[in-house]
Amino acid sequence: MYIVGVLSFIEQTIDEVPEIEQALNQLGYAVHLEQMGINTLSPKIGDYYYEQESIILWLCRCFGDSERCKIAVKVFIEVGVDAIVAMTRMALDIALDAANEAGTPILFTHVTREPETVIELEFLQKTDKVTGVWDPWLEIIEERLSLITEVVPPPTTVHAICNPNLPAVITEANLLRKAAKSLNLKLILHEASDPKQVMDRIANLQTQQDHVIIRLADPTTDQAASFMGAIAHEQNIPYLGLTLDELERCGALFALEVRGSGKLVASMIHRILKGESPSAIPFKVASTKTLAVNLQAAQDLGLIVSPAILSRAQITLPAQESTRLGSQFVRILIFALIAVNFIIALANRLSFPYLYALTIGATLILALWMVTYLNRRVFIPIRKLAITAEKIGSGELNAPIVDLKASNEVDILTRALRRMRSNLKTSYANLNQMNKNLKEQLFELTEAYRSLQKTQRELELASRRIIEADDSQRFALTTYIHDEIIRPLDDIMAIAQELEHDDLIKLGEEMEQRIRQVRFDLSVPILRDIGIEMRRLAQETLPEIYPNASRIAMELDLSALDQSLPLEPGCIFLTYRFIRGAISNVYRHSQATHMQVSAEIHDSQLSLCVSDDGQGFDSTMVESFIKSGHYFFHDIQIRTKQLNGNFIVRSFPGQGTHLEVSLPLARNTKKNRRATIPRRIHKP
Repeated sequence: MYIVGVLSFIEQTIDEVPEIEQALNQLGYAVHLEQMGINTLSPKIGDYYYEQESIILWLCRCFGDSERCKIAVKVFIEVGVDAIVAMTRMALDIALDAANEAGTPILFTHVTREPETVIELEFLQKTDKVTGVWDPWLEIIEERLSLITEVVPPPTTVHAICNPNLPAVITEANLLRKAAKSLNLKLILHEASDPKQVMDRIANLQTQQDHVIIRLADPTTDQAASFMGAIAHEQNIPYLGLTLDELERCGALFALEVRGSGKLVASMIHRILKGESPSAIPFKVASTKTLAVNLQAAQDLGLIVSPAILSRAQITLPAQESTRLGSQFVRILIFALIAVNFIIALANRLSFPYLYALTIGATLILALWMVTYLNRRVFIPIRKLAITAEKIGSGELNAPIVDLKASNEVDILTRALRRMRSNLKTSYANLNQMNKNLKEQLFELTEAYRSLQKTQRELELASRRIIEADDSQRFALTTYIHDEIIRPLDDIMAIAQELEHDDLIKLGEEMEQRIRQVRFDLSVPILRDIGIEMRRLAQETLPEIYPNASRIAMELDLSALDQSLPLEPGCIFLTYRFIRGAISNVYRHSQATHMQVSAEIHDSQLSLCVSDDGQGFDSTMVESFIKSGHYFFHDIQIRTKQLNGNFIVRSFPGQGTHLEVSLPLARNTKKNRRATIPRRIHKP
């Protein structure tokens, strides 16, 4: 009698035990399956008589509990089992740690061929400790994923849950990522370290109509397989299962499972029991693939499965034939007519009282049956769908849709409502994302606008400081001219007069006139009465400076400046610069015969105008004048802009020039009518 301890670490591996038992029976052994208790692990197998060539498979279901697995291995060693079958890598590691000194042969299964694992187990095999059957799960990951490309319309995005703390799962996820890239699919991996996180990740999945959920060989997701299938069903997307039982249990569309490892393990047990060492038994790989297709799930999802997949499938769950409401009503009507004819035929054989009672009873039964049938098949399902549709319409997108299984138009309506809800969820998610992006863009634009305003204020302040610095430099320069040039020049003139040197006296007078003109151009007087100062500038100062002023007639109207105007010092300074520069340009460049200078107040603004009938110029060139640094235009435009005013230039070749500066007054300034007291000024 032989005893083989079997460690089924997780429940998904328990299906392999009957396969091992059957294969050992075919090898001529009388196999007896004994199971350890759930709550206690007893070393006693039982007081039974076993045949000489019999094998006891002593099974311990660990339920994922490593402590229970350790105790079971300890019991196996105490009893002296002939071999230990460890299912999954966790069970193998526990068995290797516990049975290291005992020398008990260990056979593994459900262990994937990762490079580090292969190197480690090949070394242990050489020491007669272990042999086993590799799980080809990593090798078929691309084949599993390619199944979803065999449906019409094919999904484009794949969701998968993986535990980042398990090396085998990380390896599978990396292979899945490569497979998705080769199949031109988008892969979204959701990390979860425990079953609760798995549930949370699945419940919060954001899916669209062309998405699919695939389950990896991750023990963390074992308890959530049904929930994954339910979420996929609710969101009307395919679910790609891990095992064949998930086709019916979870509504999976496809399942691809590799079987045959039980037969290989049984042959290895046979060779060990016959005296061979584990080092003499090479590792093997299960190669029997079983493909299952759920056509009912495909019909519910509105997908068409490729005929090539159907021809390869070993297991096919057929779709239920849907019946139409019209055909159901026809069958009901035919049944009712047959029942009525039967009642009439039966009534002919009975007397009148019996006929009356039979007719009434049969009619009531038939009516009750029809009402019950229609309520269950039509009215109640439609009422439920209507209530769910109202909830969805009111924004409750998580309202559950009951799977009615009506197999008629009601079932089609249920699928359409589920698809509509899935699309609405996707649309809401997209809208929320767009709204979030718009908010972020609005925030960025607002910040950029504020930054621009700040920069503009800084530029205006810098420009004002530059002008103030320019004015300070002008004042300093005029002071220097007065103190350091004009005074020495006066001394030179005095000496020349003492020497009675006529040429030197004439040259000194010319230089003094030019220097005083330059000093005047650079200086700005203190304007106490703007009206008087402007008239003095236009009538006396400028005509004295420019000899050709006598050839140009001037019409002067500055009566608007005689009022008490609420102008800030900057505006007064600008009016002086404008009048002086504009009249100077007329005297120097215009070749005019007539000039008009005027001021008026209109709409809380003071406007100063200087016009002439001279040769004019192309006013479109003003910008180029300003950019090239033409002093007058550049200075007036910059200062006017700083004071929130306007500078207008209108000129055409041969048609004269019109220059105008408008400056704002205080809001409480009363509008004054323009005084039109023309004064024609000839040369002084």
